[in-house]
Amino acid sequence: MNRIEFVAGGVTCPKGFEAAGVSCGIKSQGKDLMLIVAEKPCAVAAVYTKSAVKGAPLTVTAQNILHGRAQAVVCNSGIANCCVEGGVAAAKKMCSLTAKALHIPSEDVIVASTGEIGVPLPMKQIEAGIGEAADTFSKEGGHDAALAILTDDSTPKELAVEFLVGDVPCHIGGMAKGAGMLRPNMATMLCFLTSDVNIHPELLDRALKEAVDQSFHRMALGGSPSPNDMVTILSSGLAGNAKITDLGDGYQSFCQALKMLCLELMKWIAKDSRPGGRLLTCQIHAARTERDALIAAKAVTSCPQVIEALSDGSPCWADIVCAIGGSGANVDGGAMDVSLLSPASGEMVHLCGSCTALFFDPQKARNVLDESEVILHVDCNDGFFDSVSYGCLGPVSRS
Repeated sequence: MNRIEFVAGGVTCPKGFEAAGVSCGIKSQGKDLMLIVAEKPCAVAAVYTKSAVKGAPLTVTAQNILHGRAQAVVCNSGIANCCVEGGVAAAKKMCSLTAKALHIPSEDVIVASTGEIGVPLPMKQIEAGIGEAADTFSKEGGHDAALAILTDDSTPKELAVEFLVGDVPCHIGGMAKGAGMLRPNMATMLCFLTSDVNIHPELLDRALKEAVDQSFHRMALGGSPSPNDMVTILSSGLAGNAKITDLGDGYQSFCQALKMLCLELMKWIAKDSRPGGRLLTCQIHAARTERDALIAAKAVTSCPQVIEALSDGSPCWADIVCAIGGSGANVDGGAMDVSLLSPASGEMVHLCGSCTALFFDPQKARNVLDESEVILHVDCNDGFFDSVSYGCLGPVSRS
């Protein structure tokens, strides 16, 4: 198995990338516009929101990257540029201003926005911010960029990994924002990824879709997807590895690292979806199909009754099986076993067997529910497919 290590940095960790984050007055305080700049045109891929309502930046980005390359990313926070007259023109203007400042083609710019829906962008402030960011981007600017995309988040989210393609060290960096869909006007999920791997654009696109399906698409927090949700990746090819052109070992190493990075960023977003949040993981085992397993897992992590009960220290196995039973997943309603699994000790507390109450030690269950991550393990005893979903519990506040 390829060795993957988390290393210092974020989007500027891979070779060929610099960034900046500035304040231009969109938000009342803090940085609110960021720029990622690549040394050369990069292979590019993106995954967009599943919502039928899409913000103007997604429309413009999707059109810009049809030719398979990009060299810069510009993003503002505070205003989403969604459901507003002239939104597409404003997004295109952000691209043209960035392109002019960097002396690159406008269609080589990815554009994103996050914040309040239904409010026009203040283009004078945007123009000034882009100019300042274009004058100040650097290898050290990644953290400022991560700060500049935040809205409801309590903390910036940035990570990087190092791995090998063949015997060549390669990197993927990323930053993300999002604090769940608890306040839909200010809860867009954005993730910007960079890499120095030399990879064919079609394989980059395939790898990103696989990684998102195994990470961000497993997050279920009980709300609707935002019109502006987007994950993008730029790959400079400057690591020096032999170009990845097939599904061989190099591609598998890249996919493994990309999934690992995306999964950690997703968990960070999930935990940050409420103040003092703790990660909730629901593992579904032995379902009839993979789809049934995923539907069941998401039903649990997005169920308000389950979240409230677990946050209050109740094992609530009945609420869990009822959430699965009403989810639309094809399961045997009388066959499910529900357990709590301690990430710290590996100990399992069995709550019910075949949907029937079991004797368990309430204090042991409460101890598991007080941990920083709570894992629910549900065995459907009905097939051969597993899945997992992630959500958020409130902080431990019981005396």
